[in-house]
Amino acid sequence: MRGHLKGLGVLVAVVGVVLVFSGLAYGASGDEAVRSAEEAAGAAAERIETARQIGTLASHYVAYNRINASWYGKTYTNNDHLYSTTGYQYLFKNWPGADCQNFVSQCVWYGFGGTLGASYINGHLFPMLDGVPGAESWWCDAYNAVPSGTWNSVPNFFTMVTNNYTNDRLGVQGTAAIMLKDDFNDLDIGDCIVHNDWGHVYVVTMLYDADGDGRHTFKEIYVSAHSQNIQNHNLFDQYPDFTHLIILRILRYRDA
Repeated sequence: MRGHLKGLGVLVAVVGVVLVFSGLAYGASGDEAVRSAEEAAGAAAERIETARQIGTLASHYVAYNRINASWYGKTYTNNDHLYSTTGYQYLFKNWPGADCQNFVSQCVWYGFGGTLGASYINGHLFPMLDGVPGAESWWCDAYNAVPSGTWNSVPNFFTMVTNNYTNDRLGVQGTAAIMLKDDFNDLDIGDCIVHNDWGHVYVVTMLYDADGDGRHTFKEIYVSAHSQNIQNHNLFDQYPDFTHLIILRILRYRDA
């Protein structure tokens, strides 16, 4: 039996998502949000590419280091399937029992060049965003202050990432797709997998082609998470129904 690690893939389905907030009440389910915004995201991608070709787009993008994001995801958690903070990165505040998005944001942050140092984290330095004109705030630190809502809320992070891509805004940009079949070659390490009720999120840490057939099935996806803690764990063993999951593909970071 041969094994191959997944390389870079291309996600075809692109989306933005609009959620109407009233406290923590959302105006659309995850699946509805994905379906309703595909056309808008596609049009946005065409506008961005047209502007780039005619030389009117002077943006600068930071590439996503998927290996670093995966390494962080495998390093700063544990596999007790409970809520202990053993192995958590102490430089960040954590919320035992409700820490899944905080952890995924840390993984994405590290994949875009975040520095593991107290002065960088507590100073909300790159790639965090705090009060930057034209950007939605995305930050956390070691203190007891409430972080930006986009950092530790699953739907808020999802909305920020997809809207940033649709509108080519500063910060983390990405697209999303519903898991409709048992074929995940568009998925890559460092991407996120979200429950469509916004109740949980994982970071993809490994894709293993166990039978060497050149494709990845649901049973060949490995993820890490907080609350409940899992560490490079088989996703099928953790949550066997892929029809309730959404892929959030992390693509790039616009910093200018």
